[in-house]
Amino acid sequence: MLAKGGHAALTLMSLLLLLWKEAAGIEVPQDSKIQQDLKQPPTIIKQSVKDYIVDPRDNTIVIECEAKGNPVPTFSWRRNGRVFNIGTDPRVTMRKRLGTLEIGFRNGGRPEDYEGEYQCFATNDFGVALSNKILLRVSKAPLWPKEMLEPMFVTEGSFLILPCNPPPGLPPPVIFWMDSNMTAIPQDRRVSMGLNGDLYFSNVLVQDGQKDYSCNARFQFTYTIQQKNPFTLKVQPSRKVAESLPSFLSPLGSESSKMVLRDEQLLLECIAAGLPTPIIKWFKRGGDLPAQKVKFENYNKTLKILSVSEEDGGNYVCMAVNHLGSVRHSIYVQVKAAPYWLDRPTNLVLAPEENGRLVCRANGNPKPNIQWLINGEPIESVPPSTNRDLLGDTILFRGVQIGSSAVYQCNASNQHGYLLANAFVSVLDMPPRMLGPKNQLIKVIVNNRTFLNCPFFGSPLPELRWFKNGQGSKLDGGQYRVYNNGTLEIKRARKEDEGKYTCVANNILGKADNRVELVVKEPTRIIQAPKDQSVVRGSEASFHCKVESNDLPYKVTWTKDGEPVYLGWRLKKDEEFLNISTVTKDDEGMYTCTVKSEMDQHSASAHLSVSEDTSLNASVFSALPPGRPDPPMDLDLSDPAARSVRLTWIPGNDHRSPVTEFLVQFEEDRWEPGRWQDLSSFPGDLNSVILQLAPYVNYQFRVIAINSVGRSQPSWPSPRYKTSGAPPDAIPKDLRGWGSKKDNMEITWEVSGNPATFLAWNNKGLTCFNDFYNDGIFYGFIHFSKNGAAPHLVRLTIRPMPAAPALHERETCTSWVNGPGRPTAPGRAQPASHSSAGTRRAPPLHPPDLSPAPGGGVREYVGCTHSLTAQTASPSTIAKSQPNPPQLDRAPNPGTEIQKNPNNPERGEMPEIKTRESGRCNMGPPLQVRRPLSSPMHQRFLGQGTGPKPRRHACQDPSLPGPARTPARDNTPV
Repeated sequence: MLAKGGHAALTLMSLLLLLWKEAAGIEVPQDSKIQQDLKQPPTIIKQSVKDYIVDPRDNTIVIECEAKGNPVPTFSWRRNGRVFNIGTDPRVTMRKRLGTLEIGFRNGGRPEDYEGEYQCFATNDFGVALSNKILLRVSKAPLWPKEMLEPMFVTEGSFLILPCNPPPGLPPPVIFWMDSNMTAIPQDRRVSMGLNGDLYFSNVLVQDGQKDYSCNARFQFTYTIQQKNPFTLKVQPSRKVAESLPSFLSPLGSESSKMVLRDEQLLLECIAAGLPTPIIKWFKRGGDLPAQKVKFENYNKTLKILSVSEEDGGNYVCMAVNHLGSVRHSIYVQVKAAPYWLDRPTNLVLAPEENGRLVCRANGNPKPNIQWLINGEPIESVPPSTNRDLLGDTILFRGVQIGSSAVYQCNASNQHGYLLANAFVSVLDMPPRMLGPKNQLIKVIVNNRTFLNCPFFGSPLPELRWFKNGQGSKLDGGQYRVYNNGTLEIKRARKEDEGKYTCVANNILGKADNRVELVVKEPTRIIQAPKDQSVVRGSEASFHCKVESNDLPYKVTWTKDGEPVYLGWRLKKDEEFLNISTVTKDDEGMYTCTVKSEMDQHSASAHLSVSEDTSLNASVFSALPPGRPDPPMDLDLSDPAARSVRLTWIPGNDHRSPVTEFLVQFEEDRWEPGRWQDLSSFPGDLNSVILQLAPYVNYQFRVIAINSVGRSQPSWPSPRYKTSGAPPDAIPKDLRGWGSKKDNMEITWEVSGNPATFLAWNNKGLTCFNDFYNDGIFYGFIHFSKNGAAPHLVRLTIRPMPAAPALHERETCTSWVNGPGRPTAPGRAQPASHSSAGTRRAPPLHPPDLSPAPGGGVREYVGCTHSLTAQTASPSTIAKSQPNPPQLDRAPNPGTEIQKNPNNPERGEMPEIKTRESGRCNMGPPLQVRRPLSSPMHQRFLGQGTGPKPRRHACQDPSLPGPARTPARDNTPV
């Protein structure tokens, strides 16, 4: 009888669902004003995880719960099924306008006292929403029980299991094995750790007894590691180790079973004993292993499937094999499932008197139980309603009324877990509202289809009608069509369709309207289109494109073969024409004129053909004298690099004499602006070349074509291209020096043989300094600069300095300075001191006595070894220059002589003085001066006696920050 009754109920339910006519629900637009005024039940938007484990060392436990709704929800909590009164516990607070709980322990208390099951309730005038049940637990890391482990005795070749038995933790700890030296126990096919943490030996070797074994447990929440007392292993060797058949250490026996939940990880393990060490193999009865899901670990002893599904259940067999035999173990895997959604209930917004339904379908193994709640209370305990019917996993609503809004909860549960979903039913009453902009102006081209939009909203759903010019019946039918979203379609706009249109939305709560003005325009047209043309190369071509527009602004663009036409000195356009002068073969193609207004566009195309002048007889044509070529065109720079750039051009007409050469010239705006100089020549069949450039030059280029008749006119200049700074390419040469007065020494050299090669300086110009000290007393400086009268000669002058300057440390010139005007010990020269890093003051100055000594010698002469240096504007890129041999006309002073280079006495060279690459340029050829052989200075040169100490030298770009003083300049011509 009961079975018949249940069958009848199911039949009635199915019939009701088939006959049920429901509204699709109202889709509320995301309009800010509507959302602001929209009244809605609460919705949970943030909550803590169901299984919430916290660290006991934290000062605060945070249990999250946030919800939205209008009005703003209020929050309450239950703990272990009872009301949790937050106000009575000083340690518990709730965040403002949120439901999140904070439990603090700064002033005492134990987190363990607050373990339990928590649930959040969010409430407003239209219902109550529930969070999941949050199980709060405190992480635990219990200590390992104290135990005394006796040494373990085992015979060589037998199996062994070292138990770990870690203390239970929350969450479970990570297990690993180490010896007393904190070295990890090596694992392989013979020795490995099982899933339970025990250490398994398939067979024991004598060397296994040479270490101890300790099990370690790492607890992730407390970041602690606990160590079990170590096992001491005593292996008794055997004269003859007997081999053995495989046998299983884990799992035991021939069969076992394992249960795993859907979507979780499956781990199956087989560890075997035997000698030789067995090999583990896996297969599945009744089918193949899922190759894309299965992974083998721990030397094939562990089978892993990351995300298990129902089809992964069945019998898995592991087999242990060595050459003596094999053994098998069967593991039956049963896949269960916590509830999972098939059809999750969603929010439902209904207008008064509408119908709807909520559906909650879930699956699991075993089949989950479905329970409905209303505002957190079981539906069975809520007073029944004539507008609501419960049919298993479905609730039907019919003719809903204002005031019947509520939040419904569906709870699907079985022994492995539960699912909880909130879905509100909101009965919405709202007068019509217009959502689009007011008083729009719509323009359309005559005979085109157009749409007049009128978005609206209201509950109950309003009825929308359209009117024209504020009178007459509503527009619908014929060439008009009204869509459900309020849009009016005019299938073919005519001049008489111009006017003002009004849309009106009505429901039982009121009405709203909006207006749209329609303007119908004639199209923008090309009334004279370009025509196909065939022209002779070197002549001109012109395309005509005349446009007619009715008071609409428009723009005309030209394309060639679908690509934009770039205008220049050859291609120009005006209001109606595109003109091409000096036509080349590359100009051939399809030219398209496109006129575009804010409402429409129109295009017309024509083809340009370029050929030789076929109107001339071939013999006459060949009898014409050749001429100079036309200049190259359209110079373009690409592929920029530090010291090169690619130059591309279009050759001009060769006038019956092939171009044999292209000459590239350059002009730079620093040294000789306005002067064009030859750079490189290239064969006449090239029109794209790589130019090798000098650093720190602001170039522009032009190209000249050359044929048998002569040169073309230069092309138009290219855009400018500036290279960056770099080390000098040339060093000074023709080095000369002399002492003409008692208080100076002058040295000159040439930068290069050609003024144009000043580019080899690679920078803005040079100013160099060298400071002279002796026993802390400053004597003078060396200064050199480019001479204005002879632009590629440079003069260096040594002078005394009458002030006490602030000094900076300098690098890489070596000099020796004799003592000041005070007496010096015979045979001994006072050393020149190094300047220190940073800045310091020198004592009052006394110029050195450089006058000739009796007998033609030099009294206390300044013996210097100078290497001329240069520094560029980019110090980080400085590199060494290669030295040239000095060219000395005469001795620097009476009584002195040039010291020859011992490596090459004929040329008078000195080996290159190598410098540290520390942001300074390298030195040029050295100039060396020495005294007569009897002088102490000469003894110093020969490595005898106590000579002076080296000084330092520097070169500096005038655009860079200089030393604290400014050296005196001598502009007297050399």
